[in-house]
Amino acid sequence: MHTADHAARRPGTRLIFLGLLVCISLSCKINSNPGGKVEQVKPAEPAAPVDPGKVVGIGFTNADCQTAGITFSEISTSYLVDDVNNGPYLMCNASSQGAHGSIQAYISITALQPGKLDGSYQNQKAAIKGYVDQSTAWNADPDVPAEVKDVISILYDDNDGYVFMITSEANVQKCYQGRGYGTLILFDKYLANMQYVACELADTAAYTAMMNNLQTTAIMAALRVENEIAKGK
Repeated sequence: MHTADHAARRPGTRLIFLGLLVCISLSCKINSNPGGKVEQVKPAEPAAPVDPGKVVGIGFTNADCQTAGITFSEISTSYLVDDVNNGPYLMCNASSQGAHGSIQAYISITALQPGKLDGSYQNQKAAIKGYVDQSTAWNADPDVPAEVKDVISILYDDNDGYVFMITSEANVQKCYQGRGYGTLILFDKYLANMQYVACELADTAAYTAMMNNLQTTAIMAALRVENEIAKGK
């Protein structure tokens, strides 16, 4: 029986255009493990805390976390240059309790050294794509009733990004559950990761809109920083 918890290398024209469109009109495959435990996939934060006295360059601000439909209660910014990191870092996190369980929203944007960017992106993509593969396998099972199959919405899939939302009926909680993840390479410099998990919204369209909002926030935050850097040159 299916349980409740069954669960950007260069930002090419397509990706930036997508971000702008979503910004103008802001209008989950759930874990299929029988245990239903929700596990967050989050990138590692910068290797070490940054001494404010050593922060240099232009970076992110708390305002870069502003996202339609979400209030982030935990925001962290830093600036670090070492063998892995190559500048500003932003983390936006929100975790609250809804009528049917926890609501989790997350964005991180990390400037990485050129030699670390693609490998980090590929690792993150492989990790989150596992949810899509799992959901696809669940849907292919002939014994799974149509009403409990998952809806897989691929929102972006290219060589510089992978973003999706998976939704399904949660039989135990009696709600519509969504799990969305995304990873993007932005401006050949930043690795952006996003997550939205909840069981409070009405339908797939509402969940995909929320994931698009997070994607737009990440794109616009990186774009703002890059514009500031360009002005300072």
